[in-house]
Amino acid sequence: MKKLLLVLFVSLAIQVQSQNYCDSVEILIINQSLTSVTCSSNTNGLNTFWTSQDWSLTDKYGSVIGTFSGSTATFSMPNPINSDTNYICLTSILSQPVTTIACNTCNTIVWNGANWVLLSMMMPPACNLTGGSVYLDYSSNPSMMNATVNGISQYSYVWNNGMNGVNQTQIYPGWCVTITDLATGCDTIICENCISIPCTSPCPMIYLPVCGCDGVQYANDCLAICAGVGWTPAISNGMPGGFLPCTTPSWDCFNGTCIDPGTGNGQYQTFAACLADSCNVMTNFACMEGINPGVTTCVGPGNYALGQTYVMA
Repeated sequence: MKKLLLVLFVSLAIQVQSQNYCDSVEILIINQSLTSVTCSSNTNGLNTFWTSQDWSLTDKYGSVIGTFSGSTATFSMPNPINSDTNYICLTSILSQPVTTIACNTCNTIVWNGANWVLLSMMMPPACNLTGGSVYLDYSSNPSMMNATVNGISQYSYVWNNGMNGVNQTQIYPGWCVTITDLATGCDTIICENCISIPCTSPCPMIYLPVCGCDGVQYANDCLAICAGVGWTPAISNGMPGGFLPCTTPSWDCFNGTCIDPGTGNGQYQTFAACLADSCNVMTNFACMEGINPGVTTCVGPGNYALGQTYVMA
């Protein structure tokens, strides 16, 4: 029984050792020209003196172009016009008194228009993250939105209002979020949708107007949500049951702050575009309405700079 356990232990140790060695072997290009490539190998983190190393180069059809034995190998390369993709393999053998380790390492070598390059040396192509979504919860106070990927929130999140590292934030006009999978580098960008779709679901017949981000006034928030657009409460005009007309949101850069003038004629169509045009966001200040005879209306926060007469934070 002890002998059997010892054999199993030695066998397992050999497998683990072999796996560690083989996973650390990489092929390197140390010299090249249009017609030839010289390769060597590196065993990362391990001081290994291989007993033997055998190289082979094949084309994309599997035909052998050349073979070589030694720590380095110089191959005559085919014309890239005829064969721009080839495969290079290295069999490394380490003979020890207890066991023999054999590692087979392969890589793809391609012509990139200027040089022969191993695919392991090339950056992986950009990839799109799928399954991302943003849920808008207007039932909470304040209204919040929650970004996830396939219902999971363990990703990197960057919002265009400056919020980073969190998948939840308050709903704001012109929102966008970049979601990145830190393991793969794949990402996706999801932004506020202001293109309405036909509403096919029933909504209550309640008149409590909201302004969609498409500039349309909806009788209630249910209709705006059903149309698939973001919304904000409509503004009363001061008369019972009366509301100001909705305008398409737009932004101006005023005193270093991106603001929506409420006219629909702002310079920028999105908050992100305003920020991208080097409009530095600063603390907002409002006028003390009515005190300054020259100021009859407060247009909104951000129109006045701290230090002006009759201005408060």
